Amino acid sequence: MSTATKLIELGKGARVLVPERILSRRRHNRAKDGLSSLLKAHRTDVVSVEPGPIPPPDVMLTTAIMAEADSELKNRSATFYTEGYRSTARILEAIKRNGGDLSAIKDVYELGCGGARLIRVFRTMSDVSCVGSDVNAAGIEWCKANVPGVEFHVNELSPPLNFAKDDSFDLVLAQSVFTHIPLDVQGAWIDEMYRVVRPGGFCYFTVLGKVHQRRMLTPEEQERLDRDGNLTLTGSDESASYSTKHIDSWDVFQNREQLHAAFGRKFKIAEHVESRGRLDILILQKPV
Repeated sequence: MSTATKLIELGKGARVLVPERILSRRRHNRAKDGLSSLLKAHRTDVVSVEPGPIPPPDVMLTTAIMAEADSELKNRSATFYTEGYRSTARILEAIKRNGGDLSAIKDVYELGCGGARLIRVFRTMSDVSCVGSDVNAAGIEWCKANVPGVEFHVNELSPPLNFAKDDSFDLVLAQSVFTHIPLDVQGAWIDEMYRVVRPGGFCYFTVLGKVHQRRMLTPEEQERLDRDGNLTLTGSDESASYSTKHIDSWDVFQNREQLHAAFGRKFKIAEHVESRGRLDILILQKPV
């Protein structure tokens, strides 16, 4: 069977081969329409915004790509946009589920924005200020040239964020970022996220959970994680993710107890979603 087609069940035993490009377009439209319906149900300022180009492969590789096959998939425009819409909808649903008012979101910041796959989607809220930053200066220059309507900055490997004042944002995002922040600076970054989010505001962070432990770690590495409560892989480790090997970064694993101790030191942990197929999600709220 060609990799460009997929066998689809129609019911009552009927099956048909459908071109993958058509399925990708359907997934894209469903994700976009689903996000639009969610926003229109809770806001009055939803507008249509051209998504813009996808980033080049060298920028894409600096983001959290777990395996080489993921790199090829994420370089497809339909997949890139679809994941942006789906991720934004998951974020907003999580905020709403934990008592947040979507109509009150006015300022959004994303740490580690990469090629702006996520932060660009928030431009569909016409009165929302969008800010993104990343340690990769070349990627930020690409974003500035290709993604209008978002304020972009280069951040260092360690805080502070010199462009952000205290209590600046209603929503702070760090998707596939704390998965790669070394433990010796993790606390400083948690403190910095606490500083820039407003009282009552939310943070949406993703972390490596059990599903990636099973996928990535050897039995010996899993044993070390179970014993110590944390484990860090570097770019030279065979088990490390594709992007970590490419940019010589880190893959950081922590058990639930250490995660809650680290992030709960300042924030209220509103929810910890242990995903079956994705990164785990931490929904944090800054106390009023």
